[in-house]
Amino acid sequence: MRWTQSTDDFDAQSNIRYDVYVNGVWADVLFGSGGPSIIYADFGNNLIEVFATDTAGNTSAPATVTLFF
Repeated sequence: MRWTQSTDDFDAQSNIRYDVYVNGVWADVLFGSGGPSIIYADFGNNLIEVFATDTAGNTSAPATVTLFF
């Protein structure tokens, strides 16, 4: 999975943390990257969410996608 990196008015993109959740369960964390993240999902519908957090602790609304396997 890949995504477009977030931007911030203070932090460089390399300092932004990305938390990846699959069906509401934490699956991965990456710093300063637009991916890739390898995720493992169940058969059926899977909700994938990515949250970006800057060094001040501000967290974005999730970027979401639903995948069917």
